[in-house]
Amino acid sequence: MGPGIQANKYGLTELKFFVFNVYDITEKRYLNGNDVRNFCIEYGFEMVPFLTECTFLWKNTEELVEYAKGNSRLADIPREGIVIRTRKTKEPMAGMSNMLSFKTINPDFLKKYNLE
Repeated sequence: MGPGIQANKYGLTELKFFVFNVYDITEKRYLNGNDVRNFCIEYGFEMVPFLTECTFLWKNTEELVEYAKGNSRLADIPREGIVIRTRKTKEPMAGMSNMLSFKTINPDFLKKYNLE
């Protein structure tokens, strides 16, 4: 993130690297959340902002979109959205990832930056 990247919506004065996923090329799998945190601590990387760890309780898309609303933890702007991912990874099926994840976009972010 930072100057020259996607219009620098967060107003950073220099480039900043955040870890989102870690793929273990030896094991051919993504690390789970705890292992990503440990990896970042061990190697001195910063993770993308983490909101919460919880049981999936949303009943529909509308509830997920409502939860995605809010301000970023990096700047006083609407956050882009949230990523929901499984806590534990599983053995992948042929051609598939070992992690289930999806992103829910914050409509306030889309409006602010005319991205609708």
